[in-house]
Amino acid sequence: MNLQHLLFFLAFLTFGIGDALTAVLLMTTKGHGAEFNNVFSYLYETHGIACFISIKLILVIVVLLAAYILSKRGGHWLMNGWLTALIMGGLMAMCSNLSGTYDIISVNPYNVILCYLVLTFVFLCVGDHIDTKKRNVKNGQNR
Repeated sequence: MNLQHLLFFLAFLTFGIGDALTAVLLMTTKGHGAEFNNVFSYLYETHGIACFISIKLILVIVVLLAAYILSKRGGHWLMNGWLTALIMGGLMAMCSNLSGTYDIISVNPYNVILCYLVLTFVFLCVGDHIDTKKRNVKNGQNR
């Protein structure tokens, strides 16, 4: 098991399972309208908890599978950066859901999404920079 495998596992754990379970807790406590994503709120309202969690996990698995396939074509650190941002996004979503559930100072979902997008951009740029440096060194270009 290497770093990238660990990042895939943690992304599934946080962005998939953790976010799904805390969202269910939030909607069970505060009602389906508490979910920021209207599609998932509708799924929860009309089809119940099992369907909500199943669809959420299937979508996360599809995204991670696509990322895994793309990672085999190169861009090792680019993918690690994206997975790290995904993990942090999952953690922020879990914190937002839990703070809404327990009426702690609520984290605005817009801020969570904005922070996730900024982290994704920064980590992708850093990962691409590292991959480019490694490619240049491998090809004999020392820039």
